Amino acid sequence: MIEEKCKMAHHEIPLRINYRFFKVHGIGGVFNSFGDSPYQVINAVYPGQFQPWELANVPMNYWKNPEHVKQALDWFLFSKLGFTSYEEALVKLRKNDFFHYRMTGILQIAFGFRLFQVHQWIREQNIGNDIRDLEKNEGVLVVIE
Repeated sequence: MIEEKCKMAHHEIPLRINYRFFKVHGIGGVFNSFGDSPYQVINAVYPGQFQPWELANVPMNYWKNPEHVKQALDWFLFSKLGFTSYEEALVKLRKNDFFHYRMTGILQIAFGFRLFQVHQWIREQNIGNDIRDLEKNEGVLVVIE
């Protein structure tokens, strides 16, 4: 749809669709119908194909919600960077990865541009996973020889 009309690659859509795009193309009414949210418009046309953090800008205070941070970092670590575990992410994640994949917003807002804070968040996820594993195996005695 948009790719053909506006001659843009599919992967460019979240970066190029914004308020200005709707104004230039004379379709501001569509933008208004979706609460002035570029993400809501994109998601209506391409359901589930893009995430809010893939847009040039996320909504105000988006990174203050811990669930948004978890969803984005899990996507980033496991889908984009291809890590298979939080342990691997702790060892291999670099600050430059955030720049390369245009994820500096979360690094700046949620973690104050400090990679050690991202590492701390990853450790906390690991602790949560370990506790859940213990709860699942409650009452099961594991003997290691």
